[in-house]
Amino acid sequence: MSRKRRSKAAAAAHARRNGIEQAPKPKPSKWQQFWVAIGITIGILIGWVLLATSLFDKAPRTTGGFFSTTEGENFGYYNSSTVYDGEIVPQFTTEAALELTAGLAEMEKAHGICFGWSLTDGKTKKTQAGSSKGRDVPAKQCQRWLETVVTVGYTSDNSTSPDGASVYVQGSSEFRSLPVADDFARLGVNIPALVEDPIAGTGHAALGLPLLMIEAGTLPMVEQTNRQVTPKPLDVVSGSDISGSTWFALYGIGGAAVLCVVLGFWLRSRAKKAA
Repeated sequence: MSRKRRSKAAAAAHARRNGIEQAPKPKPSKWQQFWVAIGITIGILIGWVLLATSLFDKAPRTTGGFFSTTEGENFGYYNSSTVYDGEIVPQFTTEAALELTAGLAEMEKAHGICFGWSLTDGKTKKTQAGSSKGRDVPAKQCQRWLETVVTVGYTSDNSTSPDGASVYVQGSSEFRSLPVADDFARLGVNIPALVEDPIAGTGHAALGLPLLMIEAGTLPMVEQTNRQVTPKPLDVVSGSDISGSTWFALYGIGGAAVLCVVLGFWLRSRAKKAA
């Protein structure tokens, strides 16, 4: 073989080797793309579910003792010598006051005792009060009476003192053993709860007082009245109990689910057309 032919043969062999080495990689099929996309969307969906679960599994901030606080929050027992120069404590709305009065009136019928409540602003020293006899009507006008006394004070952002709250019970002379702050904490009424929402905390404490008195043996058990009254928060100032992050997680779960279904049908239709 001549030198010219040998050069041509070598060049042809080199070209074939390059062709083999540079051969394009096979493209993934449409079905492979479909299952990859489904896997990604399912992973996103599982992540949102885990996030929502962790948010709902958080312990409520009103559990534990009266002085219990959550990490990063600064609450303390109300002290009359502390300067509370922050916001003014919210006022009871007419609806909330009437609802609380109606609940206490049912308890007065059951026990024959006037039940009252008061909420004092640690800054202005002004007191909102009411009883089973009505808003702004003190329970002390009755011969037998009990009153749940709440005080809340807010400090300014630049203050070195924490916000404060306190709760105690006063009553007519026949009642010698009265609930203390830690007893109310078992109902969910502690310093963080009162500082966050004084109105709901006061209502909850006032409606829960008869239950604590019965538990301690100070008041006898009575038959259920026609209207069942439970100590529940009234007129929650902070709005919904579900936080914005929780709603975000829920909407994310729904959006991921919809995305998974739509993407799945779209890729499946493309795969069928390409087949």
